[in-house]
Amino acid sequence: MEREGDLPTVQWFRLNGYSSLVVAVHKSGRTWGDLREALGSFATSPFYESRNGNRWRSRPEASLSNFLYARGIEHKRGECYPDLYAKQTGRQRGYFDLHFVSKTGAWIDVEIWGDLPDNLTKGRYASTRAMKEAYNATNPHFLGLQYQDCLSDPKLTELLAPFLGNIEPFRFDKPNDQAIETAHWSDADELLETCRALADDMPNGIFPAEDWLRKRGKYADRTGPQYSTLATRVTEWLGGTRQVRRMLNQDDASTISWMPDSAIESWRDFHAKHGMTPSQYKGARKRLSLPSEIVKEASRIYAAVKWYDMLKTARAGYSTRVKWTEETTAAAWHRFVSDHGVIPSRCMSATRRKILPKAVCDEATRIYGAALRLGILETLK
Repeated sequence: MEREGDLPTVQWFRLNGYSSLVVAVHKSGRTWGDLREALGSFATSPFYESRNGNRWRSRPEASLSNFLYARGIEHKRGECYPDLYAKQTGRQRGYFDLHFVSKTGAWIDVEIWGDLPDNLTKGRYASTRAMKEAYNATNPHFLGLQYQDCLSDPKLTELLAPFLGNIEPFRFDKPNDQAIETAHWSDADELLETCRALADDMPNGIFPAEDWLRKRGKYADRTGPQYSTLATRVTEWLGGTRQVRRMLNQDDASTISWMPDSAIESWRDFHAKHGMTPSQYKGARKRLSLPSEIVKEASRIYAAVKWYDMLKTARAGYSTRVKWTEETTAAAWHRFVSDHGVIPSRCMSATRRKILPKAVCDEATRIYGAALRLGILETLK
């Protein structure tokens, strides 16, 4: 902090070879924001940067800026009140928080009220707010917002509709922008890096479920710190654990509370229904055009079974009646060709049975028979 002039971001630490310090922070059960607060970072000149490059004095201001930026609304940092304000109130000066251009072309003067408690400001904040509201009582271009409302896209959409109409966000600079509320763009960057660091430290490399973070349910007795603050912010800022895993390219992982028996049962039910195991279905998605929802289901089941280290058990021999459809038969046919280098019909003769393993010939016969019954044999050949 002394060397850089202030505490850099999580991303800066990761890019400059200090990932171990990031890991140390999240292992303590705290967040990067907690570290910033403990070090007094930005204590004398606080700022929060928004997507347009401006630095703001509070997080709600940056959130409002991001909301406007995503919708192409021109805006700027708050400017000083006119001299008349000082004359009317006796205060030396006052500043608006932000200004934006309305649909009529008028600049709107914005104050974001923080409602600081009297015991913290000795009543000064409440007095300042009252003075500003009185001064702006005749200002047709004034808008006062509660700070909580600036942290919600739906709320900002509702409150700004009289000035902007209803504009959907269209300016997205980063891959995950469309998955996150625009009001939380500045929050999400560092929080996602914290989640990535925690996932990297997990035995399976997967970001854990909310119950694990909060030490609840079956994780109540797990070792290590509790991450309740992180769990709360993941829900509020990033849309929950499932969304975080999607952003970290961990779609295969599931937030369902799997148990070993239910995971194995789901594996076998999937096999019976689709004619392929979840792992086979996952493997075939690059070669075949398979329904995305079923691929996701296969991925979730596979991840659950792998989590409990029961892949061998799931793949162990068992009798099940496969439901053959055009889709599953075509997938099985192409998989057979990929695995053995020949089409199933060339592995069924008496001569081939003397050469090939019985299991291979039996599999070829089942696939061929299904294709024949469904009338897709010539298409597959």
